[in-house]
Amino acid sequence: MKKLSFCMRSFQKLTLSSFLLTLAFGIQAQNNSQGEGVVTVVLYFRPLGDTNYSNNAAMKSYRYFIKGTKILRKDSILPQERSQPAVRDTSTFQNKKIITSFSARLVHPIYIIDLDKQQAFTFYKPDSQLHISVDTLDNHFEEVLYKPKFEKRYKEASFRFMPNILPQIIQGKTCYTAQWIYKGDSNYFRYTKEPLTVKSPLNRYLPDFPYPILSLDAKSTKYKTGEPEANVTIEITELKELKLPDDLFVIPKDAIKKYNVPSRDLNGLEFWYD
Repeated sequence: MKKLSFCMRSFQKLTLSSFLLTLAFGIQAQNNSQGEGVVTVVLYFRPLGDTNYSNNAAMKSYRYFIKGTKILRKDSILPQERSQPAVRDTSTFQNKKIITSFSARLVHPIYIIDLDKQQAFTFYKPDSQLHISVDTLDNHFEEVLYKPKFEKRYKEASFRFMPNILPQIIQGKTCYTAQWIYKGDSNYFRYTKEPLTVKSPLNRYLPDFPYPILSLDAKSTKYKTGEPEANVTIEITELKELKLPDDLFVIPKDAIKKYNVPSRDLNGLEFWYD
């Protein structure tokens, strides 16, 4: 009878431990979930001392298709048309007309982010076979918004509301201004009190802030010295709350996986063209 009682207690402990472990994983997955929808974030550059916001110039854009803990960075899920209109220039040399055409385009690598695994899967095609480079998210050469190290770093930041600044409209949402302070430096950001079904990537910088952030000011610093070199405004320019198909976030089974491939060796990167 004592032996049976001991076995029952052991079974109860095992069951409780399994339940707590399952609960812990469930809570972590729930915390990592980013909702569902499409978000485009643009980084605007402004030289130090320039207070004219109309002089903003786009530096970089990131378009994300988001579903739970999976994020696809790609500018469109529709087939892309790679032919771009060229700019034509006409000049004359020795009484002969010379017509020159040229075009410029930005290229964005395509990759999938897995927040549970904290990994990024970059598509590239060095030959006829699709390859996937698997990297830790912190070490990914292109990603800037979803890196865990930024979330951990700015967890020390504090914020205060600025009720005297008039609201403004961003992506159809009424936004209010607050200030965030980090290591003695302060910047402003804009947030909405309206609930969203997709989380703003900008909240990764201020993970304890209770409302969706739609625009955030920061300073970029020099890589070697850490000195400020420019003001940057990071703003959401597209916000769509919609359902997305699961197969957008599936790694093809026939793709060849390689790990920690240096960006210089990623020949045949799968790009999206602006």
